[in-house]
Amino acid sequence: MQHTLTRGSGVSHGWRAYRLDQRVRMACRDCNSGWMHDLEAKIRPIIMPMIVPITAGVRRVPLDLSSQLLIAAWAVKTGMVTEFLVQPHQRYFTREERRALMNGGVLAVPGAHV
Repeated sequence: MQHTLTRGSGVSHGWRAYRLDQRVRMACRDCNSGWMHDLEAKIRPIIMPMIVPITAGVRRVPLDLSSQLLIAAWAVKTGMVTEFLVQPHQRYFTREERRALMNGGVLAVPGAHV
């Protein structure tokens, strides 16, 4: 696995690892072991069939509305966490938006699409 971290200034730092194991220390223990863990557990059976290699044929994964909403919430949560790694001093999401996702599982940002 080739990792690359590029800062806003354009300076890149690269390294190799045997697996994707990046840790971001942004969430408190209660969030990390609470709602974030629960969201990961709910999303795993939905997205794993999409990303696990298959040996024969094409696998189709039907997504009902609740699955689509879970994937959207997970994608936004992942973006919120990741920006603490790649943008340490500049945030796209506000504290209020992070709390809204935590409290209701929804993000109401005008013009935002997932």
